[in-house]
Amino acid sequence: MTTPDQIDPFVGWKGLLADKEGGLWSPSLSTPWPGREPLEAECGYKKHQPPHTDCMCGIYATKTYEDLKLNGYNWGASTVDGKVWVLAEIKLWGRVRPGRIGWRGQYAYPKTIYVPGHKVAPLGLLIKERYGVPLRIIDRFSGRRI
Repeated sequence: MTTPDQIDPFVGWKGLLADKEGGLWSPSLSTPWPGREPLEAECGYKKHQPPHTDCMCGIYATKTYEDLKLNGYNWGASTVDGKVWVLAEIKLWGRVRPGRIGWRGQYAYPKTIYVPGHKVAPLGLLIKERYGVPLRIIDRFSGRRI
């Protein structure tokens, strides 16, 4: 008997940075996320397809908002190099490896973007236009989605 491939993507949480033009960036590697096409993980250290069991490569996401908040999402600094922190629910698919608080995936794309309330216009609208995904507001303390 064989096990079928995962059909639905894993959905997790990730902190991203948004530039003035509405582009999203992974903060740890300063990697830009392409609009309307998936981000594909790359490994800069070894020649293998991410995520690999013997490496830290892959696109990371936590399982829950609470896990993201407890494990490093930075609400303290509102900007980094002129970019604004936003939250995203992201879809992960392809090769996906489970971890303690989430997953590392081969491919990812935003499912929903959450921006600070005072940044909805114009930044949030630029993000929505570039990525074609729903835009929401989230209370950063409680995680309540608006």
